[in-house]
Amino acid sequence: MYIPNSFSATDESALDLIELIGFGQLISIVEDHIEVSYLPVLLDREKKTLVTHAAKLNPHTQALSLNSKVTMTFLGPHGYISPSWYTQNSVPTWNYQAVEVKGEVRVVNDEQELHTLVSKMSRFYENRHTNGAWDAQYNQTMLKHIVGIEISINSIQGKFKLSQNKSNEDVQRVIHKLEENGQYSLSQAMFKQLP
Repeated sequence: MYIPNSFSATDESALDLIELIGFGQLISIVEDHIEVSYLPVLLDREKKTLVTHAAKLNPHTQALSLNSKVTMTFLGPHGYISPSWYTQNSVPTWNYQAVEVKGEVRVVNDEQELHTLVSKMSRFYENRHTNGAWDAQYNQTMLKHIVGIEISINSIQGKFKLSQNKSNEDVQRVIHKLEENGQYSLSQAMFKQLP
């Protein structure tokens, strides 16, 4: 990922985005092509791992055990930025937050470990979105159709392109225009970057 200095995110803020988004694109090379799967993810900061699960019948999942190197990407808030929103001459652009993780994958087939993995993910997201309305209960039949995936993070890069190379006045104008257009997540991300 090309990251000019003004748009470089710290590892901590990149991890924060992963935790906030919770959904990414798992990318790996399978034989002679690139395979992509879209998966929910749980970040374990202490272990520096990402955990997820996927359908056992997914050809990508079946190939993961043959190739342990993967990339996972996460896209945060993003949107079009019109040059008319700036006071100075500019060009049309796109503001966004993106994170790229490179790591080694381990496929989890052990039923007890898989049960622990999916229960932990379910509890985390249930507590975040419904105050724990559903108690994570998985039976053997459910678990037979999925595999767990654990990715040890070898490197992480974050690019937060949020008009940091523009004047404070222009950033404020863009935030205002984004809010007028209902793009609150992107405007909030930009607001947090203000000095």
